[in-house]
Amino acid sequence: MLHLTGAQRRHLCQACIWLRGEGELTRKQLRRGVFKSVDQRKAAIQSFVDQHNENPKGFRWTKTAQQILTKVERARRSLQTLDKPPSV
Repeated sequence: MLHLTGAQRRHLCQACIWLRGEGELTRKQLRRGVFKSVDQRKAAIQSFVDQHNENPKGFRWTKTAQQILTKVERARRSLQTLDKPPSV
């Protein structure tokens, strides 16, 4: 089991958003490109990162901490019910 601090989780979450299917990297660079080698793909990723870092934008939370915690608690309760054996 891996234990992350709050800051580590936030950084990991942001990296996932940036890299996953609907993230900026995929949407703006990888889906549009045609790569004939791994090196070409790596170069395209590095180019995107370099351009992104020239004008970085901060992340803006759209939910309050309480809204996020409420959703997490609801998910936790739902997952706990999956762990219980069905009653007979």
